[in-house]
Amino acid sequence: MTRKNRRRQRPKSSSGRSLNSVSYVNDVGVKIKDERLRNIKKISEENFIKKYDKVNVLISIGENYTRQKIFQKFAHKKFIFPNIVHDSVILDKNVKLGIGNIIMPNTIVNANSEIGNFCILNTSSIIEHDCLLDSYVSLSPGSIICGNSKI
Repeated sequence: MTRKNRRRQRPKSSSGRSLNSVSYVNDVGVKIKDERLRNIKKISEENFIKKYDKVNVLISIGENYTRQKIFQKFAHKKFIFPNIVHDSVILDKNVKLGIGNIIMPNTIVNANSEIGNFCILNTSSIIEHDCLLDSYVSLSPGSIICGNSKI
């Protein structure tokens, strides 16, 4: 498929429902470089925690420790942390998924593997059988995790 024929797909939760962005939580003073985010309503982390409850929250920070710290700030609220799974992902029926995971295109997770919470499985990652990924793990694009591995 050529680049101009590709359609941009909406993110979907693991339940298959499309998700819409309500706001973008941004620390005060942090400059947003991505043009696509400039037109989305911005709100400080503090105000977001005060204002919202029982909403879907996606923590898409790539750095593992920072992602964990952000979750810890949000944990006392009744936020919902859906798994975001691209349509092309292959998940075996015996895979256990935690919450708040982001699974990018063409990723494969095979039988009896377990993915913790808030993991990022980048494009074309392969997790073979009987693997355990603890929470807050990030895999680089094209990673291959052999069977019976623990990360």
